[in-house]
Amino acid sequence: MKGKALPSAAVAFEEIPPSGPLEDFVECFCRIMRLRKLLPQLKMPQEPDWADLALAGGFSDQAHLIHECVALAGVTPRQLWRERAHVGFLQYEASDQR
Repeated sequence: MKGKALPSAAVAFEEIPPSGPLEDFVECFCRIMRLRKLLPQLKMPQEPDWADLALAGGFSDQAHLIHECVALAGVTPRQLWRERAHVGFLQYEASDQR
């Protein structure tokens, strides 16, 4: 694409099939990063306003946040908040690891 004008490059990009292994990877990575961006805010002792948190985090609404959290973390945002807000870190003794 070296030397092509921007409109030609944009048209060439649009001709790439919309779904494939790379696109699936990028989509999954973006979903994980969007959820991960909210994790520091889940350490607050008071329960966050989930709708505001969802919109600030790039989710379309609270239901979208809940769906993505369950899909990626296996728990609801509230469950994740309860775990993160009340536990600073987890430490296992050597005898606990099996």
